[in-house]
Amino acid sequence: MSQRLIRKVCTQHQELYHPDEATCRILNIDPGTADSVKLARGIPSDDNFHAGYSGRTGVYEVMEVTSLIKKGILQQASATDLLSLAQQQGTRSLADSVRIKVLSQVTSVDQLHSTALTIAD
Repeated sequence: MSQRLIRKVCTQHQELYHPDEATCRILNIDPGTADSVKLARGIPSDDNFHAGYSGRTGVYEVMEVTSLIKKGILQQASATDLLSLAQQQGTRSLADSVRIKVLSQVTSVDQLHSTALTIAD
């Protein structure tokens, strides 16, 4: 299990916008559907200490150790192979968890970028 805290967009001071083509690629959505997708970003104000964010929420990656994963571990499969196998069985990565929060207007694309940097460390 892995977990991270990400900042939530301020619900009182935010703007909704349609993603551009680069953002669509980052979020794994079809650029042709960008007009039907709205993302949120915070507007700095006194209420959110001029950050545009208010509060935090958790994102998680939970890998269930199934019989196939156990078999891979016992056969000394590489970490990359184990990760691939886990994702084939439905494990959602931290990055995917953040993407869902971005598409749900809970957090911003900036948090996806900062979380990705932490995940890579």
